[in-house]
Amino acid sequence: MYCDPILWKNVRDCVLEDGISRRGAARKFGLARNTVRKMLLDELPPPREKRTRRRPMIGPHEVTITRMVKERSRSGYGYSPRIRRIFEFISNEENYRGSYSAVRDYVELLQNGPVPAKISEDTWMYSSDVLFSIGHQKSALFLKAMSHGRQPVLSEAKVKSFAQKAMGYRKKNQPTLDKPLSYSRAKDWLHSIAAETMTAHAIALSVGETEDLEELLQIAGCGNRIKRNRALTILGSKAGFSIRSIAAALKIARGSCAKYVALYREFGPEGLLQRKPSANRKYDNSALKDAVFALFHEPPSNYDINRTTWRMEDFRFVLAKCGHSACPEVLRKILKDAGYRWRKAKVVLTSQDPEYSAKLASIQNILSNLTKNDVFFSIDEFGPFAVKMKGGRSFVGPGVEPVVPQWQKSKGCLIMTAALELSTNQVTHFYSKKKNTAEMIKLMDILVNQYSNRKQIFLSWDAASWHISKDLNLHIERHNSEHVSNGLPKVLVAPLPSGAQFLNVIESVFSGMARAIIHNSNYGSADDAKTAIDRYFAERNAKFTQSPSRAGKKIWGLERELPVFSPSSNFKDPLYR
Repeated sequence: MYCDPILWKNVRDCVLEDGISRRGAARKFGLARNTVRKMLLDELPPPREKRTRRRPMIGPHEVTITRMVKERSRSGYGYSPRIRRIFEFISNEENYRGSYSAVRDYVELLQNGPVPAKISEDTWMYSSDVLFSIGHQKSALFLKAMSHGRQPVLSEAKVKSFAQKAMGYRKKNQPTLDKPLSYSRAKDWLHSIAAETMTAHAIALSVGETEDLEELLQIAGCGNRIKRNRALTILGSKAGFSIRSIAAALKIARGSCAKYVALYREFGPEGLLQRKPSANRKYDNSALKDAVFALFHEPPSNYDINRTTWRMEDFRFVLAKCGHSACPEVLRKILKDAGYRWRKAKVVLTSQDPEYSAKLASIQNILSNLTKNDVFFSIDEFGPFAVKMKGGRSFVGPGVEPVVPQWQKSKGCLIMTAALELSTNQVTHFYSKKKNTAEMIKLMDILVNQYSNRKQIFLSWDAASWHISKDLNLHIERHNSEHVSNGLPKVLVAPLPSGAQFLNVIESVFSGMARAIIHNSNYGSADDAKTAIDRYFAERNAKFTQSPSRAGKKIWGLERELPVFSPSSNFKDPLYR
């Protein structure tokens, strides 16, 4: 049971006057709800019951000692036998093995009764401050309780002294606003704050301008004695008290006061709420850490566990068998502090071309030196894909679950061959029946005639067999030998490294088109699908014709990547192809 009268008063006022529930008061002051309930039953804390002193050595001989003390002489004169005689008698006759002082103290107790408890002057001074702060009626009840009983704590003189001090205290209209320097004035000032008898305005006049005064007063008014002493220490230091006076008034060590001031200077009011870290924390044990990491670096199969990665329950079991038991929270703390995290392996596209760097440098050199009379095309094929109901992400109403039949009859198959001009973001496309060299030659001729007013045309594609066939190379050489006489641009090839589809810029355009018009589609025929694709590219080309953008700052159709050549980009989106 708590016996702090300040805490007792604050809890009762919080529940009975402010209307806070018992649960809320228990949470605010850090007490159990049963403790709050007991505090509401009495005006003041109940006195502690005095423990009876046990005398294991004297106990079997108490009857004999009491009888010898109460013996009377035959002549009628009362006498008390010598303590030495009693000690010798019980030692010889009753085999007493205790000390002489124990017998002496017990005889004096029988003759004179128990010694009254001594109360220090500091305790009286502190109690008087508490009584003066709790009101006339409550203090009168407390004094009445203390002056009754078989052995009253307060004598008549003490009660009169209390009354005189109380009259002097009631004549004070407000607490002093000066900055006291002595111990007694420091104690009065701090205790008045703890008892909440001093106004915030008066405290502000003493401590000066302080931004966090409200937070300090809130901490000082909490039910935790340690936190309250910390806040009072800071307020006393700001009011001009010395560490010695504050420590004496709060009855704490001067080193603790200095530590509280240092915490406040470094962390502010939050530093006063910090708990002292335990010096024996298990996750700081070096032997446990070494065992954890030694086991963590071994596969579970070494301990007959059919898994490729560790589970916490398996890890704890094996670690306990090795002689190091720890709970999951400790193990997670050790691993997390060491930087271990769960990470999923990322699938990336890589190129195995031995000339990857040279081909990449060649393409970057071409793009950096591209003139207005040159055009650069990124070329690839989309498909083949079947024309049927397609799935995808869609915005639906409550209770609606989109479904796509697994088995469907195809309404046609499409292959689209396309070229993206990087300078103007214009797409040229047509539909093919197959992916072969003839389709590449057809695309080259279309581009040459479409951009006949340019000097050079660069064709960039991946390392598919029909992109590097002999017939295609012969057709390009034949065209370049006659391009001057025909007034057509020269065709140059800038092949991508093998296995580097992620560098092909047109893949970004295909991904945007698939998301816009292929996913969630259910075209009635292949011609309907072609119409949608033709319209998509027509609107896209018109958009970039009106707002030319070489770098693709505003991409048409929610494309996944900007159609800008970059070695760090992954233009091919596996979710939309």
